Amino acid sequence: QGSTRPSIVKVTGAMVIECRDRYFWVSLDTAFAGSKYRFDIANGATVRRIIDPLASECGFTYSNNSVTGRLIFRASYFACYVHNELDSVFTLTSNFVKIDPSGGETTFPLSKTCTLSIPWNAREVICEENYMEVSVRRTVPQISQTQIISQEWDITYSIAQRAALATWQVVFLKTGLAPTTMNTSYAWSQGYVMGSTPGRVVFRSPYGQPLSELVMVNGIQVETIHATIFYRQKWMLVLIDMSTACTTNPGSFDGTNLLWSTPIVLRPLVQVPTGFVSSSIRMGVEGLLLDNATMLQKGYGMSVGPTLVEIQIPFGADGGSREVHVIDNQYSERYIINLYYEHIFADGSQELTRHRMARLVHTPYLPQTPFTINQTILAERVFTVYLGVFNPDVALIAVDLNGVPLTVPQAQLRGFTISTVQHPNGTHAYVLKVPFEDPIVLKSYSGPTTMMYVLNINYTLNIVPQNEPYYHPATVAAQIRIPINQDLTAVCKEKSILFSITQMEMSYLWEICIGSDPLTPELAANRGYILKNTTQGLTLEVPLYTIGYTYEDIGLNMFFGIFTLSIRDASTLSVVAVSTKRCPFNSEELVVCMPNGTMTVVASVASTVPMVDPLRTTLLDRSCKPNETNATAVLFTFSVTTCGTRFMVDDHYLMYENEVVFNGVFLPESAPVITRDSEYRLTVRCYYPVNDTQMLALD
Repeated sequence: QGSTRPSIVKVTGAMVIECRDRYFWVSLDTAFAGSKYRFDIANGATVRRIIDPLASECGFTYSNNSVTGRLIFRASYFACYVHNELDSVFTLTSNFVKIDPSGGETTFPLSKTCTLSIPWNAREVICEENYMEVSVRRTVPQISQTQIISQEWDITYSIAQRAALATWQVVFLKTGLAPTTMNTSYAWSQGYVMGSTPGRVVFRSPYGQPLSELVMVNGIQVETIHATIFYRQKWMLVLIDMSTACTTNPGSFDGTNLLWSTPIVLRPLVQVPTGFVSSSIRMGVEGLLLDNATMLQKGYGMSVGPTLVEIQIPFGADGGSREVHVIDNQYSERYIINLYYEHIFADGSQELTRHRMARLVHTPYLPQTPFTINQTILAERVFTVYLGVFNPDVALIAVDLNGVPLTVPQAQLRGFTISTVQHPNGTHAYVLKVPFEDPIVLKSYSGPTTMMYVLNINYTLNIVPQNEPYYHPATVAAQIRIPINQDLTAVCKEKSILFSITQMEMSYLWEICIGSDPLTPELAANRGYILKNTTQGLTLEVPLYTIGYTYEDIGLNMFFGIFTLSIRDASTLSVVAVSTKRCPFNSEELVVCMPNGTMTVVASVASTVPMVDPLRTTLLDRSCKPNETNATAVLFTFSVTTCGTRFMVDDHYLMYENEVVFNGVFLPESAPVITRDSEYRLTVRCYYPVNDTQMLALD
C-alpha cells in the first residue's frame, strides 16, 4: 500500500476497454501508465492485486509489447471474479493503480460488460502467454455408435469408480508417474484452477507445472496436461476430459522472415487421429484474426502442410513492433509480434474444438554497426566525415576529437559543423566538418613537402527515449603537398586583371591552371594572355573579354569581370590554392555570350546625329525592347532562340546574330516619305565552338 490514502480518478482516452469474442481487452497509454503500476480485481468488497501466481492461475495477462506502444491487459471471460450470466454476458470490475515515486497511489476504475459474440464450441482451448485454459460444455451428448476409448480414459474411469465422489476431483496422468488425484481445493493450492459455470466446466493452469510435460510433435515442442475431471451428477458418473496442449515453439528467424510453426494434430486434444477433421485455420495479430486480403497486404504468409502449419512474418512488417537496446556497445534491434492462431477441428465426432494460441514471438537481437565515409575534399582543406545510418530513435549527443570531449553544441560553438542528413526511408545520418588548420587536428610532416592531418573521432550516440548511450570510433587522415612561399595576388586594371605569382620552391611539383587547363606559353598566346617571367616569379595579365572570364551584374554603366587561377599538384591534380579576382569595368559597348545561350548587349546610341531615342530601339523582333536605357545607351538580354535571332553554322562554329535597330517615325504615317530621325542599326553576334555536326536528310 502507498504512504498516502489512494485517490480514485476517472479518465478517458488514456484507457480503452474492448470486448473481444472470448476476453476483455484493456489498452493503456504507456506515458500515462508510468513506470510503476498494478492491476486490481474487485470481488464485491474485496480487492485483490493481480500479480503472479494469481494472474496466470486466474486468467489474467498483461504486457507492454503491443505494437501500438500501449500497455495491454487481457482477462478471460472465465477469469476469476468475472461475473458470468448464463455464459453469455460477462462483467469485469477492476482497477488500474498508478504509483508515484513517493508511493502515493491513484486508482482508475475499469469496468466493462460484454455479450458473447460467437457461440461457444463444445470444447475451447486457449493458450495464452502465461497460462493454458480449457472449457468444455457440461451437457450430456447424444448416444453415438462410435466409441472413443483410450488407455488414458480406462485408467481415469477406474480411479473415478473407486474414489469418493462427494466433491469434484481431477486425475492427472504424466508419463513415468502414477496417476495423481486431487480435489478442487488442493488442486487450486497447487496452481490448477477448476470451476463450473451454468453450462461449462473450466480448467486453467500456468505453464511449467509439475504435472505438465513437454513433448515433441513433428519436431515442435508442445506442453501438455492430461487432466480429467469427474463427479457424480444424480445417478450419473460424469468424466470430462480437460486435457490441453499448447505449442511452446519460440519461433525462429531466417534473416528475412520471422518463422513460427505448430503441429496440426495435437495429442491429447486429438484422441483418434483417424477421425480428425480440420474445419478452419486462421491467424492474426494483437488478438484479432485477419482475413486473407489483410494478410496479403501486410506480407504475412501461412502455409498448411500435412502435419504442420507454418507462419512467416517479414522483419519489420506492419502489425509488429521494434525493441532496441545497447548490447556490447552496439545498437541492437529485434522485431516482436503478438501472433494469434486459431484452429477449429473435430475429433471422431461432430463436436468441434476451437483451439487458440496467443504467442509473443520475436527475432534475436540484430546488431546494427554504424559506418563512416570519408568525404573530405582536399581542396576545401576541411575534414568531412559521414556517419550513418540510424533509425529515428538514435541521436548524436557528443564527439571526442583527438582526446577533446565536446557535446554537439560545444563543437558547433568552436566552429565545427555537425549536420543531420535525412533519408527518404526515415533513417538519418550525420556529417561532421573540421577544418585542417584547427588546433584540434593533429599535424605532422610526412616528407619535405607533404603535411599529414589526422583526426581521431569517438562519437557518442544515444537511444531515445530510454537513454542508452553507445560509442563508435573512427579515424580520418589527409596528406597534402604544400607549396613553399606560395603567394598569389591579383589587381584590377582598366581593361584587364593582373595576377602575380611568386617563385615557389620545387615549382615542378605544381601547375598553375585556368579551369582544368594548365597555364603554358602556348595557351597564353592562343588566348591573348600576356605571360611574363620575372626574377620573383611570373605575371599574367588577362585582357578583358578573353577566354576564362565570367561576367556578373552587367549594367549600362559598369559590370564585373571575374577570373580564377588555381594551383594544383602536378601528380595528383588536387587543387591546393585558388585565387579569384572580381573587378569592375566600364560597360561602354559590349556583347556577352553566356554558355546557356543568353546574349547580353550594351550599345551606345550617342554616335548618330541627331541622337536616336533609346526607348524606341528594338531587336529584329520589334516586341523585344531594351531591359534598361539611359540617355545614350541601351541594354538587351535575350535568348539566342528568341527576338528574331538568326542562326548560321560552319565546320567550326555556331553563329547567332541579331541587330539593335532604331525604329524611325515617318510623316505622314500613311505614306512614309519624310523622317527627321537618324538611321541606326548595330549587328551583334555570338560564336559557339562546334564539337560535332551531323547531316540530316528530311523529306
